Amino acid sequence: MTTNPNAATARSARAAGSEAGMVTAESALSLTALATVFVLLVAILSAAVGYFHAQDLSRAAARSLSLGTDAAGVAAQVRAAEPKATVRFGEDGDMVGVTVSVPPPGLLGRAGATVRATSVAAREPGAGK
Repeated sequence: MTTNPNAATARSARAAGSEAGMVTAESALSLTALATVFVLLVAILSAAVGYFHAQDLSRAAARSLSLGTDAAGVAAQVRAAEPKATVRFGEDGDMVGVTVSVPPPGLLGRAGATVRATSVAAREPGAGK
């Protein structure tokens, strides 16, 4: 019995051809996974930037409130810096607290997410209550 060399070549060509599409599928899956990870990292970075902004606003507002500025004036200062901010105030004895909520920049903010930061300061001696 003789073997046909052309048949062996055809079998190996079919085998190589059936696996050639696997590289494309694996590449598509890995690129999709990388894109998803990249989008998640950008979202996390966006949330962090929004949090730092909210923290800066709440720190300045708490300091201003501790110096005797009225709550309406402090809220106006915060909203001048960030029009979409919401501000809440609290007092406990000689301590004042301010919570500022802002939407983070980018897609998270457009999706309705908010980040919140709270700062507390001691009321300065002589500051009006």
